[in-house]
Amino acid sequence: MKYKKIDHPQWRYELTEDVEFTVKRLFDYKGVDEEFYNFKRNGLSTTVTVKEGYRWDGVTAPKKFKGLLDLPKFRKAALIHDVFLQAIYDDKVVNEKHLSFAHKVFRKQLTVDTNIFVAYSMYIGLVLGHGIWHKRTS
Repeated sequence: MKYKKIDHPQWRYELTEDVEFTVKRLFDYKGVDEEFYNFKRNGLSTTVTVKEGYRWDGVTAPKKFKGLLDLPKFRKAALIHDVFLQAIYDDKVVNEKHLSFAHKVFRKQLTVDTNIFVAYSMYIGLVLGHGIWHKRTS
């Protein structure tokens, strides 16, 4: 995955090439094709393409933990999670199951990029932190 760090008040990174990954789960949608991402069903799998130019903020965390958690080995998982959340919030895939699924995809990618202990620790923090953040913003 190739990206660059950018100077922007909301985003920290920008993809410099397309990233494609496959999740083995059937979604309740007919397909999504947006400017910077798309989801395409392939039988029982979904191929997600995140396009060059997509921007994301890395791991979202409280400021005191941001430097500790915003490491290169966490960025792909954060990118994938952000794309799923954007699709949910853009009403492209609307189902509470999708939020839980987005969190699990984050955990699965971290298991690949780090180890199971780190993956589950980050996953628990994500689930608990997302609940707190969601309560503050709703």
